[in-house]
Amino acid sequence: MIDKFLAKIRTSLNEYIVSKGIRTVFIAYSGGQDSTVLLHTLPKLDLGIEIKAIHINHLIQEESFTWERHCKKNCDNLGIDLIIKKASLDIKSPGGTEAQARVARYLSFSQIISKNQLLVTAHHADDQLETFLLRLLRGSGVKGLRGILAFNAFGNGYLARPFLNITKSEICIISQYLKLDWIEDISNKDISFDRNYLRHKILPQVYKRWPSAQIVTTRASEKMVEAESLLNTLAKIDSDRIINKNKIPIDFITGYDKSRSRNLLRSLISDLGLPVPSSSQLEALLDSLLILRNDAKTQVNWKGAEARIFKGNLYLFKPMESLSSFKNEECLSREKTWISPCGDLSLEVTLGSGLPDSWINEGLHVRFRKGGEKLIILNSTHHKTLKNLFHSKSIVPWMRDKIPLIYYKGQLVAVADLWLSDRINSEKKDDIFWKINWSNHPSIY
Repeated sequence: MIDKFLAKIRTSLNEYIVSKGIRTVFIAYSGGQDSTVLLHTLPKLDLGIEIKAIHINHLIQEESFTWERHCKKNCDNLGIDLIIKKASLDIKSPGGTEAQARVARYLSFSQIISKNQLLVTAHHADDQLETFLLRLLRGSGVKGLRGILAFNAFGNGYLARPFLNITKSEICIISQYLKLDWIEDISNKDISFDRNYLRHKILPQVYKRWPSAQIVTTRASEKMVEAESLLNTLAKIDSDRIINKNKIPIDFITGYDKSRSRNLLRSLISDLGLPVPSSSQLEALLDSLLILRNDAKTQVNWKGAEARIFKGNLYLFKPMESLSSFKNEECLSREKTWISPCGDLSLEVTLGSGLPDSWINEGLHVRFRKGGEKLIILNSTHHKTLKNLFHSKSIVPWMRDKIPLIYYKGQLVAVADLWLSDRINSEKKDDIFWKINWSNHPSIY
């Protein structure tokens, strides 16, 4: 009985251990039945590598320190080193307590796992079925329906789930066979949580009708992994045509059928490190690109990102911080870089055109556009409005009010590092001139 069980785990883990040069395996050990079986069976595989365990105390339950001691005792009895970490919940994280605990737990794990190390969790086939159904009911696409991955990069190391082809009933049989002692978390019976409701109310009926549902779902999830790989390959072929991902020609996206355009758009957003929008938000963005509606917007926002369309190009970026915390006027000096959400300003001595040293001594101030500003640019004789200057350079509209303006004695003398005032030509008596550097700012073209 146990030999067959161990063979399944060995088959699952051996390939990863050899191909990735794994030297240490960490067991995510909660003290529950599943991870307790993992803790007792993994050493029986004789993998020839170091085995340790990690217990995360979320400090939520009154019994959390009792569970911590239980885990320590079990590990001591097996001669396995146990790392115990406290991980309080981040109430700002999305989702309820369960989701927040998961985020905190995996963050703690990632801080421990390093190169050539593998974290193993006790997720099993029944967990896979629950995850698949929950995501299906939430309208997930291919990526969501791939479910729990058997193996993936994690932190500086890797994460594996060797029980994914093993059912909960098999784990129960082994735990009884080995006469194990584990913790029963009463919150697992609280059916106000979606997963628990599914587990206790729905799945028992599913298993009566389809006894192999969890194993079949595991195979379906594996096919979704293959499908996702194909979609990613296609997206890479399409995105490799785009030279600048910060300024994407709309034709490069809309030149395909809608499903392929949607796949490319989702990939571009992800590659830029931005959160992928919901299906409805993605559709709104794609509609704006295709101009399918009269009210198609040139701006689409979602949490953690926004998209803008200007002169046939798509711009994707993180929302910029508000400038409301900045004073109406701030000083610019040689010694200190001026820092803001819309970029940094610094001064550098130049042999070319620049701000006179005497102006620096008397004081320069930084402001932002309010409207109506004019400037006689260097080597010109006529005033030009900032509006016209920005338009002439095709500067994107959403950055025009975020470009720092430099004033000397109340007069506009420079627009970031884009334009200088012709007034500097009247200051040739100075021997030292300073070039303005505007860096770390969002794209303006």
